[in-house]
Amino acid sequence: MGVEQKLKESTAPQLTGWVYWLRDPVRSPDCWTKVFAVVDHAFLWIFQRKESAPQSLLVQVAVGKVFRDEGRVLRVIDPSGEELCLCLYDDVALERWTERLSEAASLTAAFFRTSKLEVGDLPRWSNYRGTLEDYNRVSKRTRCKDAVAQLIRRWKKHVEE
Repeated sequence: MGVEQKLKESTAPQLTGWVYWLRDPVRSPDCWTKVFAVVDHAFLWIFQRKESAPQSLLVQVAVGKVFRDEGRVLRVIDPSGEELCLCLYDDVALERWTERLSEAASLTAAFFRTSKLEVGDLPRWSNYRGTLEDYNRVSKRTRCKDAVAQLIRRWKKHVEE
């Protein structure tokens, strides 16, 4: 039985619920999106809607580290160093999510310790690489395209004057 399979059979309970996700901290640092989140074993899954969870996946990460910030905010860092922020609606939920995400981080650490692999050694499709890096890369590419389009519009407007 492989390491990944052994970890999948861990007794860590699944945690689900609505949270607020800071989707684009660079462009919209005050814009939180309500999402349906699931912590299952070592992984955090963020969905757009609960009723269509498998089809509305936004981001999946292996939880590497968890830090609490002010105002019921949790910073989740994946093994690649990518970060996402979640905000919980009350102190009870904050405690529950902090505890469960910390367990997930322990499971991720156990995977890397027992497999003796580094993140860069994993194939692109591995759950332990997640999709946050790709999501952030696409977001950055979109921001660059938007900036170039805005420059072109300004240039055209300037030339027309």
